[in-house]
Amino acid sequence: MFTIPVSFEDGLDGWFDRPVQPGPDPIDPASAVANERRRRRMISNRESARRSRMRKQKHLEDLRSQVNRIRSENREIANRVGLLSHHTQLIRHENGRLRSESAGLRRRLAEIRHYLVMLELRTAAAAAIVPINEHIPSIIA
Repeated sequence: MFTIPVSFEDGLDGWFDRPVQPGPDPIDPASAVANERRRRRMISNRESARRSRMRKQKHLEDLRSQVNRIRSENREIANRVGLLSHHTQLIRHENGRLRSESAGLRRRLAEIRHYLVMLELRTAAAAAIVPINEHIPSIIA
């Protein structure tokens, strides 16, 4: 049922701004049951919306926690990568130094071997040279 203003003291100002709401009909029991169902459904929907907001809030908190954990892990990994990079650089420098030292030692070893071969040749040549007077019979004797 619609409500109509009885007094026109205000004129028609505000008449069209007022919502038209049907009033409850106390005579119709089906309407009362429907209204009760609507009220229960509204309460149920509000509770469901509240639970949904709580789930959403929990999900956001979980995501924020996960973001913080992953950021912390990323910092830790970045620190480890930095340390490993520095360690790798030191090892490469040491490897270069050892390669250079190895090449120098190989050259020195080759020089020593060459010297020993030359020494053996001289020794063999000196031993092969027999004094002339030992092999040749003395004509004068």
